[in-house]
Amino acid sequence: MKRVSEVKPKTFEVTDKATGKRGVILSADQVRWIAANQAKVETGWHTSGRGSTFGTCLVEKQKSGWVVVYYAVRGVS
Repeated sequence: MKRVSEVKPKTFEVTDKATGKRGVILSADQVRWIAANQAKVETGWHTSGRGSTFGTCLVEKQKSGWVVVYYAVRGVS
């Protein structure tokens, strides 16, 4: 995962500055804590003109870090 500052946005494409590979933009808008190690996150992503989706993720903190354990799609374009 890269920060937005590490990519080179183009008109219909997001490109990693270091590798030149295409990528997606992921946003995490609203976080609702369920417990200290679990939260629901309103998310969205887009592939620079090739499609997008938004929905709700259930994330849990595990030994390896935060992990998406469930994703409910609410819309696609």
